[in-house]
Amino acid sequence: MAKANYNAVILDLMMPGVSGFEVLAQLEKETPHRKCVIVVSAASEKIIQGLQSPAIHSKIRKPFDLDELLARIEECMGEK
Repeated sequence: MAKANYNAVILDLMMPGVSGFEVLAQLEKETPHRKCVIVVSAASEKIIQGLQSPAIHSKIRKPFDLDELLARIEECMGEK
């Protein structure tokens, strides 16, 4: 990810193989200057709200509205 050229990351917390928590930790370590991460998850509201990282722009619970996700991406991209 440190070498990849991306503008935004849409990250699910619960993925097979590697968790979103691990990916987020790696993003913080390798690309601390990037701050356009949108977390999507079906996890409990308590888990989502407790997740803190300077890389996170937004947190959205599943199921989510596609228009809301697109708006959050546009907002996030506009802040860069």
